[in-house]
Amino acid sequence: FVSICSEKLGYLRQIWGPVGLRVDGFFSNVSTTSGGMHPGVDVGICTIEKANNMLNRMLEDGVAKDLGLVVVDELHLVGDSSRGYMLEMILLKLRLLQQAGRLASDFQIVGMSATLPNVQAVASWLGAQLYQTTFRPTALDYFVKIGGHVTDPHGAEVRTLPPAPREDKEHCAMLAWDVMKHGQSVLMFCATKDWCQQAACQVAAALPALAHGDRGGEFQHMSCPLHADYEETKAKRIRTLEALRLSPGGLCPVLARTVPQGVAYHHAGLTTEERNIVEEGYRMGSILMLCATSTLAAGVNLPAKRVILRSLKAGNSSLDAGRFRQMAGRAGRAGFDSKGECLVMARKVELETVRHLVFSDLSPLRSWLTGHQLARALLEVVALKLVGKVSEVMSLFHASTLRSKTEAAGTDGETLSEELESCLQILYTNGFIHALDPKAIGVKTPSATSATNTQRGTAVTQSQLGQQQPIVTSSADVVGDGPPRTPPRAMAIDDTLHSTPLGDALVFSSLDPVSGQEVFSDLKRGLCGLRLDTDLHLVFLVAPVHSGIDPDWNHFAKLHSTMDEVSRQVAHLVGVNEGFLFQASCKAPAMARGNPNEPMKVRMERDREILVHKRFWVALILTELLGEVPLAKVAAKYAVSRGQLQSLQTIAATFCGMVIQFCDRLKWWGLSAVLGSLQPRLSFGVAAELVPLVQLDSVHPAKARHLYDDGFTTLEALAASTERRIEESLLRLRALESYRPDAAATKQKNSVIRADARRILQEARAAWDQQVQAGFDQAATRAAMQAPAAVDSSDEEGSPGMP
Repeated sequence: FVSICSEKLGYLRQIWGPVGLRVDGFFSNVSTTSGGMHPGVDVGICTIEKANNMLNRMLEDGVAKDLGLVVVDELHLVGDSSRGYMLEMILLKLRLLQQAGRLASDFQIVGMSATLPNVQAVASWLGAQLYQTTFRPTALDYFVKIGGHVTDPHGAEVRTLPPAPREDKEHCAMLAWDVMKHGQSVLMFCATKDWCQQAACQVAAALPALAHGDRGGEFQHMSCPLHADYEETKAKRIRTLEALRLSPGGLCPVLARTVPQGVAYHHAGLTTEERNIVEEGYRMGSILMLCATSTLAAGVNLPAKRVILRSLKAGNSSLDAGRFRQMAGRAGRAGFDSKGECLVMARKVELETVRHLVFSDLSPLRSWLTGHQLARALLEVVALKLVGKVSEVMSLFHASTLRSKTEAAGTDGETLSEELESCLQILYTNGFIHALDPKAIGVKTPSATSATNTQRGTAVTQSQLGQQQPIVTSSADVVGDGPPRTPPRAMAIDDTLHSTPLGDALVFSSLDPVSGQEVFSDLKRGLCGLRLDTDLHLVFLVAPVHSGIDPDWNHFAKLHSTMDEVSRQVAHLVGVNEGFLFQASCKAPAMARGNPNEPMKVRMERDREILVHKRFWVALILTELLGEVPLAKVAAKYAVSRGQLQSLQTIAATFCGMVIQFCDRLKWWGLSAVLGSLQPRLSFGVAAELVPLVQLDSVHPAKARHLYDDGFTTLEALAASTERRIEESLLRLRALESYRPDAAATKQKNSVIRADARRILQEARAAWDQQVQAGFDQAATRAAMQAPAAVDSSDEEGSPGMP
């Protein structure tokens, strides 16, 4: 989704920049501002998570009326199981603001989607006018390949394929070559990342024989030496390879084999730089085929003449009609093709499934605002003063949810009203909100046992929040204002609701209550004893609670046994246990499944222990990256892809910013300052002295270290240099490689390095000019504030007390 935002940012700047509109990005590390929408920004492009944070900041700052239009692209993501709740929460808050008259009178929400089911219910939820069209800029034809035959979705044969050669048993290369030989592009969607790489290698290996064996295409295809554009295409592909060599992860061996044939793979295992280079090669026509996972269908705009689906799976899951049509919809390039083709590779028994995917209605959109996500939404609307009473929660909030329009059972079969009551009581019981003016009705009073457990920081049950993780203790414990509060009473329908300091800290740091508990308990331990002689302890405190990276428990146990003494002490301080690691290495699958018959308290304690160890594993990875260990080495050591590592850095830097905000709200200034110095290092994986250099788009960590060691120790030094000096430095960096290019490759390598040096110099000078201008602006501001007020001379003469 970051790549979509980046693409849209560049496009809208190009369109609106010349007419004086300022377009800014709020995603990943792109934002040029430190929080909400800057007053000088006309258009903000943001991810869902950044949009929610910005809306909260604008409400806190009282500038929500500055919003005139909110455009939600890919509105069907409301039904996404992992992020849909966040998008619904944003739209819910906007609806509440509209109803309260706290937005501009002409404020609009515009939602767009090509695959939105139950659209009438969604329009009713948003109070929107509905516009529907079946128009496509290019027609789309569907085909099915079964064995050696190509049919239409109804089973009528369209084409018989020749016998498959040994190197192309599934006809993948042949089906791609049909299109590639005319200089047109192909997207092949594969179920897994490994399949993508295997398919790319298979097709690239088979293409030369197809190119020379096809009499009709022998002199037409640009990959053939006799083609007029052969030399130009070869040069472009060499440039692509050289650009990949200059990227942070270096040149992937698979791409080294496939790119010369115009084939590449594309998935989350590649770094951002690698994906950008591959995408650019595809747009420029030097790469004609991409083998990708289904996430590309929801990503940047990379259309193709032909889309090939190699299976009816995405990962371990079967494709649904929505995802299938997102993938098929990439076929057909507006302005280039009269029609696109989607070809599905299937077995005979799957023909009916393919027909269902092509012709059936999309599954109705469902709301994921349930369980702890619903509790988070409630906490936010209370903290932002969008609802002020229990009665408003049960009426206004209830009516503003998508779920109220498509009522379905939530956690443990509860209705929305019942679940709202449960979530309110949980927020109140755990000290996130206050409820004033008691009249005990409706919502059950917590038992003495649960109240005592809350005071001790014990978890709320899974049935209450749909999660096994514990929730934060009371706000009295957090801010240190005395002993835990008395057991909470029941809430009444006319109670007034207010957020506590802890609730505010969670909302304005964008932490959910579950993650907040983990962060809070770790930070509080850190306040009592923090090891600053290593990065490891600080990194653990900001290690994302949900990173998506699971440990190799056997390797983890071995690493722990060989750690240096300081690292072992940190491990002990944060709760890493050698005995637990030994048990985990012996029975990791059983631990992941858990025992459904064990008591809830035992299960939650085990889950908490697993989470601590997972976060420490992530902290070990991040600490190595901060030590400037190359991505490839860290990836090999911890068995994760380069792309995963880079994504982890971005997530960790974002999470670090959230933890800093959390500390600021709780007035833990010292800890906030220490973590503040860590955040930019986490973003790039460098030591502190390299931070100014790596903030340039064209300088990755390894390049920054080389430039720094070569005398460019500051941004000023880099900006004051010349293109030739920087080029010579980069040439010395490349001279250390074992790779020895031929004459043609050397020419392209030098061209790529020269262009890289030019970009670095331009970026350094622009960044330095901004710093200098900012310094002048600050000096002028200080001078204006310190200058004595001008006094009129006539006033001086008539002023009492003056001689």
